Amino acid sequence: MNQESRFAVTFLNDFHKVSEMTTREQAAALLAKDWAENPRWTGIQRNYSAADVIRLRGSLHIEHTLARHGAEKLWKMVNSQPYVNCLGALTGGLFASGHLRYLMKVV
Repeated sequence: MNQESRFAVTFLNDFHKVSEMTTREQAAALLAKDWAENPRWTGIQRNYSAADVIRLRGSLHIEHTLARHGAEKLWKMVNSQPYVNCLGALTGGLFASGHLRYLMKVV
């Protein structure tokens, strides 16, 4: 697992812990830390703070387990394989059904 994937998995694990047991200030600090340290967010400029994101987030954490699992596996594939043929399925283009067989590896 590359460094970026480790950051993503660590953040997801930490986020789930945060949503269960911490205050908004702690959640904002964790999100700000992820933005600062995770290579995925390098070069992203925001005109809002992590505290703004947490403040506007709902108080009830909704978990989409299958979607999260599929997204994590797709992220790993995109970052570990030289080419992943999935753009049509992601954009919902005309040929999306042809990509579904390939994306079944993800699920």
